[in-house]
Amino acid sequence: MKTTWEESQKKYNLLLTNLNSLIEETNKILYTYQQANIGFGYHLYGDDLIPLLKKTGCYEFYEEEFRKLHKHFQDHLQGLNHLRDRVHMMIIRDEVNYPSN
Repeated sequence: MKTTWEESQKKYNLLLTNLNSLIEETNKILYTYQQANIGFGYHLYGDDLIPLLKKTGCYEFYEEEFRKLHKHFQDHLQGLNHLRDRVHMMIIRDEVNYPSN
């Protein structure tokens, strides 16, 4: 049985809805991660805790790990947005959406 236009639109809309939800939730995670690290950094500088963190040898580790994870989240979001764009293009290109005449 051939997929109808209505079924196709329903599936694409469901995919886009779920993809948009994933993007929104990932954005929230990134924002929460940034805010937590801003708070941590505020205490590091405001409470003069950097010397202690350096003394443990973890200061550079913390900075590097923050940058890596932050970049990972940003790259993941960029990939999800790219995927959403590809789905939009597929809606246009999908042959089920072409007229039969």
